[in-house]
Amino acid sequence: MKAHYHAGISLVLAIALFTAFRSISLSITAFLTGIFIDIDHGFDYLREYGFRFDIRFFFHSFNETLYKRVVLLFHGWEWVMLLVIISFASRNPIIAGITIGIVSHLICDQFTNGVSIWGYFFFFRLRRGFIVSRIFPGKGLE
Repeated sequence: MKAHYHAGISLVLAIALFTAFRSISLSITAFLTGIFIDIDHGFDYLREYGFRFDIRFFFHSFNETLYKRVVLLFHGWEWVMLLVIISFASRNPIIAGITIGIVSHLICDQFTNGVSIWGYFFFFRLRRGFIVSRIFPGKGLE
Protein backbone atom coordinates (compact mmCIF):
# COMPACT_ATOMS: atom_id res chain seq x y z
CA MET A 1 0.00 0.00 0.00
CA LYS A 2 1.28 3.45 -0.82
CA ALA A 3 2.49 5.76 1.97
CA HIS A 4 -0.24 8.37 1.60
CA TYR A 5 -2.91 5.71 2.09
CA HIS A 6 -1.17 4.50 5.25
CA ALA A 7 -1.05 8.11 6.46
CA GLY A 8 -4.77 8.63 5.84
CA ILE A 9 -5.80 5.37 7.47
CA SER A 10 -3.51 6.04 10.43
CA LEU A 11 -5.00 9.50 10.88
CA VAL A 12 -8.57 8.16 10.90
CA LEU A 13 -7.53 5.43 13.34
CA ALA A 14 -5.80 7.96 15.63
CA ILE A 15 -8.88 10.16 15.71
CA ALA A 16 -11.08 7.14 16.50
CA LEU A 17 -8.74 6.04 19.28
CA PHE A 18 -8.63 9.50 20.79
CA THR A 19 -12.42 9.77 20.60
CA ALA A 20 -12.85 6.38 22.29
CA PHE A 21 -10.11 6.53 24.93
CA ARG A 22 -9.16 10.23 25.28
CA SER A 23 -5.49 9.18 25.30
CA ILE A 24 -3.21 11.45 23.32
CA SER A 25 -0.24 9.09 23.77
CA LEU A 26 -2.24 6.10 22.49
CA SER A 27 -3.57 7.94 19.45
CA ILE A 28 -0.32 9.69 18.46
CA THR A 29 1.72 6.51 18.87
CA ALA A 30 -0.74 4.50 16.75
CA PHE A 31 -0.68 7.25 14.09
CA LEU A 32 3.11 7.46 13.92
CA THR A 33 3.67 3.70 14.04
CA GLY A 34 1.07 3.10 11.33
CA ILE A 35 3.18 5.22 9.00
CA PHE A 36 6.77 4.87 10.17
CA ILE A 37 6.83 1.08 10.41
CA ASP A 38 7.81 1.48 6.76
CA ILE A 39 11.24 2.70 7.82
CA ASP A 40 12.34 -0.89 7.31
CA HIS A 41 11.84 -0.32 3.57
CA GLY A 42 14.73 2.12 3.86
CA PHE A 43 17.03 -0.57 5.23
CA ASP A 44 16.17 -2.86 2.31
CA TYR A 45 16.60 -0.01 -0.17
CA LEU A 46 20.08 0.78 1.20
CA ARG A 47 21.08 -2.87 1.05
CA GLU A 48 19.80 -3.24 -2.52
CA TYR A 49 20.77 0.13 -4.03
CA GLY A 50 23.28 1.73 -1.68
CA PHE A 51 23.17 5.45 -0.98
CA ARG A 52 21.40 6.31 -4.25
CA PHE A 53 19.26 9.18 -2.98
CA ASP A 54 16.30 9.43 -5.33
CA ILE A 55 13.01 9.70 -3.43
CA ARG A 56 10.91 9.01 -6.52
CA PHE A 57 12.88 5.82 -7.28
CA PHE A 58 12.75 4.83 -3.59
CA PHE A 59 8.93 4.73 -3.64
CA HIS A 60 8.81 3.27 -7.16
CA SER A 61 11.18 0.45 -6.20
CA PHE A 62 8.86 -0.74 -3.45
CA ASN A 63 5.60 -0.16 -5.27
CA GLU A 64 6.92 -2.26 -8.17
CA THR A 65 8.94 -4.71 -5.99
CA LEU A 66 12.24 -3.98 -7.73
CA TYR A 67 14.28 -6.08 -5.30
CA LYS A 68 16.01 -9.44 -5.27
CA ARG A 69 15.75 -9.73 -1.50
CA VAL A 70 13.45 -8.11 1.01
CA VAL A 71 13.81 -8.41 4.78
CA LEU A 72 11.18 -5.91 6.01
CA LEU A 73 12.36 -6.31 9.58
CA PHE A 74 9.32 -4.66 11.22
CA HIS A 75 6.65 -6.20 8.97
CA GLY A 76 5.90 -9.39 10.86
CA TRP A 77 2.84 -10.87 12.49
CA GLU A 78 5.17 -12.50 15.02
CA TRP A 79 6.00 -9.06 16.43
CA VAL A 80 2.29 -8.30 16.74
CA MET A 81 1.72 -11.42 18.82
CA LEU A 82 4.57 -10.44 21.11
CA LEU A 83 3.38 -6.83 21.36
CA VAL A 84 -0.18 -7.90 22.22
CA ILE A 85 1.13 -9.89 25.17
CA ILE A 86 3.34 -7.00 26.30
CA SER A 87 0.48 -4.51 25.86
CA PHE A 88 -1.90 -6.48 28.03
CA ALA A 89 0.77 -7.17 30.65
CA SER A 90 1.98 -3.56 30.86
CA ARG A 91 -1.26 -1.65 30.22
CA ASN A 92 1.01 1.01 28.71
CA PRO A 93 -0.81 3.25 26.18
CA ILE A 94 2.35 3.80 24.15
CA ILE A 95 2.95 0.07 23.70
CA ALA A 96 -0.75 -0.36 22.91
CA GLY A 97 -0.49 2.43 20.32
CA ILE A 98 2.54 0.79 18.72
CA THR A 99 0.65 -2.51 18.59
CA ILE A 100 -2.48 -0.96 17.08
CA GLY A 101 -0.43 1.00 14.53
CA ILE A 102 1.46 -2.08 13.39
CA VAL A 103 -1.72 -4.17 13.21
CA SER A 104 -3.52 -1.58 11.09
CA HIS A 105 -0.52 -1.24 8.80
CA LEU A 106 -0.07 -5.00 8.33
CA ILE A 107 -3.78 -5.54 7.69
CA CYS A 108 -3.71 -2.90 4.97
CA ASP A 109 -0.56 -4.38 3.41
CA GLN A 110 -1.87 -7.92 3.70
CA PHE A 111 -5.02 -7.19 1.74
CA THR A 112 -3.67 -4.72 -0.84
CA ASN A 113 -0.27 -6.12 -1.81
CA GLY A 114 -1.49 -9.40 -3.29
CA VAL A 115 0.58 -11.76 -1.14
CA SER A 116 -0.25 -14.90 0.76
CA ILE A 117 -0.89 -14.61 4.47
CA TRP A 118 2.58 -16.07 5.08
CA GLY A 119 4.34 -13.22 3.24
CA TYR A 120 4.07 -10.96 6.28
CA PHE A 121 5.56 -13.44 8.70
CA PHE A 122 9.21 -12.56 9.29
CA PHE A 123 10.29 -16.17 9.87
CA PHE A 124 8.57 -17.28 6.65
CA ARG A 125 10.68 -14.74 4.75
CA LEU A 126 13.78 -15.79 6.67
CA ARG A 127 13.20 -19.47 5.83
CA ARG A 128 13.06 -18.50 2.15
CA GLY A 129 16.29 -16.53 2.33
CA PHE A 130 14.45 -13.20 1.99
CA ILE A 131 14.36 -13.86 -1.78
CA VAL A 132 11.41 -11.90 -3.17
CA SER A 133 10.49 -14.43 -5.88
CA ARG A 134 10.30 -17.19 -3.22
CA ILE A 135 8.14 -15.04 -0.92
CA PHE A 136 5.97 -13.08 -3.34
CA PRO A 137 5.57 -15.24 -6.47
CA GLY A 138 5.61 -13.24 -9.70
CA LYS A 139 7.35 -10.28 -8.08
CA GLY A 140 10.91 -9.15 -7.62
CA LEU A 141 14.05 -9.14 -9.70
CA GLU A 142 15.80 -12.33 -10.77
